[in-house]
Amino acid sequence: MNKDLNALSSTEFLPLSEVKATLSAQVRKVVLEGKKIAITSNGRPKAVILAYQDFLEILQKLEPECGQTTPLKMIDFNDWKKERPNRKRISESIKQLFDTSHLSRKGQKTYKQKKVKSFERPSK
Repeated sequence: MNKDLNALSSTEFLPLSEVKATLSAQVRKVVLEGKKIAITSNGRPKAVILAYQDFLEILQKLEPECGQTTPLKMIDFNDWKKERPNRKRISESIKQLFDTSHLSRKGQKTYKQKKVKSFERPSK
């Protein structure tokens, strides 16, 4: 419990507007300095930025409590890149499930109409 309180006291609370304006600097703080940042909206904490390694440690701790039987596997970036064609194929198959022709609305901005048309099914 004391460890949890120390972790909370080392958390920096910042408003969303400040985090948005300085996101790169905040990520560097998290990664290089080991800080944790809680993002607030209307003065209330809404989200947390933490290092990916810390995130994995949290998942490993939660694993037994959630009844997870297979250990979590860390994905290497190169392996993730190799899976791109498979992800693209799945994405295309999901797009074909929906008829997007009805999404265009009268009075819709031209750039939005073009975007909707880019998602339409290819004609067979």
